[in-house]
Amino acid sequence: MRIVDLLTRTVSATPFLNIPNVDTRGEGGLTAIAFDPDYASNGFVYTMHTAVGDGSSPMVSHVRRYRVLPGNPDQVSPLFTRVLSFDQPQTNHNGGWLGFGPVDGLLYITTGDGGGANDTGIGHTPGIGNAQDLTDNLLGKVLRIDVRSDDFPGDATRNYAIPASNPFVGVDGDDEIWA
Repeated sequence: MRIVDLLTRTVSATPFLNIPNVDTRGEGGLTAIAFDPDYASNGFVYTMHTAVGDGSSPMVSHVRRYRVLPGNPDQVSPLFTRVLSFDQPQTNHNGGWLGFGPVDGLLYITTGDGGGANDTGIGHTPGIGNAQDLTDNLLGKVLRIDVRSDDFPGDATRNYAIPASNPFVGVDGDDEIWA
């Protein structure tokens, strides 16, 4: 990602953000970016992208937090914190969106349903598909998490908290699910 100076109509030679190893097969790639509501003071930038999977699935989606370099608001540090990752069973329907709620300040994440046709095939829950499968399946959902806290301090792959008002907290279903 590069910065465009609208006054001079020039593009910065140095990337604002460079994410290595992004998998762009099918419908993969950088699917979302969101600036923290307190970006002016904390410099946090959140991204969602696909990468090559570990062998059990062809792709994985990563939500990461980056920070601008101290003293250089035009460039993001290559260091990141993994917020959340989830497998993508196929290379299509992997799109997503990130955004912060204007009132609650929580991060909303939309996930694709995992690909394939008619919610069937590899990586789909038989009979109902992924969006209707509420347990151990974040695909086809709107997730809502709190990136300012950490309910999983011993897990480096989950750096967020679950808002107590999410509808599946304390009942069957993944706590991250908002809709």
